[in-house]
Amino acid sequence: MSEKDKNQIDLSQDYSDLIKCLEGFVDTNKASDEEAVYTASIFLGWLKRKVELVSNENNFAIPPETDLRRSKVFWVDFGFNIGQEFGGKHPAIILRVSGQQVFVLPLSSQAPDDDKKNLSMYVKVPMVYDIPPMTRWANILNITCVSVQRIDFNSRTGRVPGPILDKISKAISMCGIR
Repeated sequence: MSEKDKNQIDLSQDYSDLIKCLEGFVDTNKASDEEAVYTASIFLGWLKRKVELVSNENNFAIPPETDLRRSKVFWVDFGFNIGQEFGGKHPAIILRVSGQQVFVLPLSSQAPDDDKKNLSMYVKVPMVYDIPPMTRWANILNITCVSVQRIDFNSRTGRVPGPILDKISKAISMCGIR
């Protein structure tokens, strides 16, 4: 943002505009069906969480003794999704740590459709050590970089075995991601 833009900010007006927008959103959705009300509630919860994250950004520190490295699995809050984006709180494999950001591969308990399971972008993750056993799936195209603030450091962590990481690395190469 340029200095000129910074000098033209009216925070009170921005706040007023946001409140009007949210009031319209809530009014529209509370008169809708149960699913729309549920989705609106989840969205408003995410907005609240996002404000908390931004408010605490300067005071945030990774808890001591946290083993944040490749192969570890942490619960990550990906936020509210729009359309087909990946969203919500999911376990994710740490692929790379970069300061206060991490590249992660989200895991899903939902298997891809049968006709897509063999596509190179999907990796079956039959086990994650130290978290409840269940088959999970990773879509390589969902790799994303997130702030470490999105990580839930209070939930149980896990790790994936080396052969699974090898399959992930191979899938990344096959999908043309460098």
